[in-house]
Amino acid sequence: MEQLFDAIRTVAGQHQQEAIAIRRKIHQHPEMANMEMRTSAWAARHLRGIGVDEVYEGLAGGTGVIGILHGAHDGPTVGLRGDMDAQAVREQSGLPFSSQDTCQWGEETLPVTHCCGHDVHTAMLMTTATVLAQLRNLIRGKVMFVFQPAEEGPSPGWKGLHGAQAMVQEPIFQKNKPEAMLALHVDPKQPIGTAGELSFAAGQTCMAISAFSIELTGIGGHNATPWQGVDTLLPAAQILQALQHVVTRNVNPNNNRVVLTVGQLSGGTKYNIIADRAVIRGACRFSDYQTRAFLEGRIQDIVTGTALAGNVQGKLIWDMHYPPNFNSQQLMDQMAPRLERTLGVGKIINQGVRCQHVPDDFSYYTLEIPSIYALLSCSPDTGDLATVPGLHSPDMIVNERCIPKGIEALVTFALTYSLT
Repeated sequence: MEQLFDAIRTVAGQHQQEAIAIRRKIHQHPEMANMEMRTSAWAARHLRGIGVDEVYEGLAGGTGVIGILHGAHDGPTVGLRGDMDAQAVREQSGLPFSSQDTCQWGEETLPVTHCCGHDVHTAMLMTTATVLAQLRNLIRGKVMFVFQPAEEGPSPGWKGLHGAQAMVQEPIFQKNKPEAMLALHVDPKQPIGTAGELSFAAGQTCMAISAFSIELTGIGGHNATPWQGVDTLLPAAQILQALQHVVTRNVNPNNNRVVLTVGQLSGGTKYNIIADRAVIRGACRFSDYQTRAFLEGRIQDIVTGTALAGNVQGKLIWDMHYPPNFNSQQLMDQMAPRLERTLGVGKIINQGVRCQHVPDDFSYYTLEIPSIYALLSCSPDTGDLATVPGLHSPDMIVNERCIPKGIEALVTFALTYSLT
């Protein structure tokens, strides 16, 4: 058995520089949700180039990719997920391979940056496929590589399912549904000096999320005579404030962690014109899934009531919803010792306090398949954790020492899951 773990470390180590190079290239040219054309094409081309038996493109709305590697022995199918999309953020990391790219996002041209680590996830999964293809004679069953678009949410105007929910519904996924799945997500806010450690906990590990847009419509006019128009900015500001009442006045924090944050408030065209339109976009994240209907209902009440009081037309649109993520206790018990044998003693952390609680649509896989969603520490080797930029920050930096360990973990999961 120890020879297997030695082989994993040896072959993975041979490809770590390749993985870092892939990551940097993806980082330099990020793509937004449902627009990952270059990234997905590269992933599919890479899978074919290393001899993956089945490769399917154009999934989940056009940019999803699934590769299926057949092992030398009979056994179950295991799945590995890597998300590919970036964020609308202007990079300020100062890295020599920083993104300078922009994209058309609805009516706006926005900067694009991989500040959530999906460039790392994609590079690790591509390199994991390389390692497993080289170790094909040790695979019992099949390995499914899921290159998923739109984890951060759909592109503007998107209709239908997106991201993980769309991938799960693809016929090729259902036909080859994995018996178990693993996804890694980098995290720079893990303790200093822990780069390459994996942390996870059983049960619910990610909050649910309901993302929304609020559209207010009024009547424009000269702002010297506001009574002749219908202003949308004042009720928009009132809605923004009232939404915080949901968290501070309607939720018991002992039972439900709720974070309701607005990330966009826009309206108006000029200082002396009554704004006839305003838009608010945000999300409600919560840990008690039983309160979804109540929380969404309170948001609707606020929009309806404030719009009526402000004499504007108000429309609430639910842009997306992710259920909470659940880690399988049985799968963790089975895999944690095997992952530790590859990564090293003390490198697998089974602690709730080390688990991030932000949403991730990997939850859609966990609804159907026993799974593990683990955080891969990419924290710096030295410094003050309080000053380390977190995910979605324009200056977020990944400690690339985590990348070979992430590959080792993914390969270990694929090769040892079926062992008794």
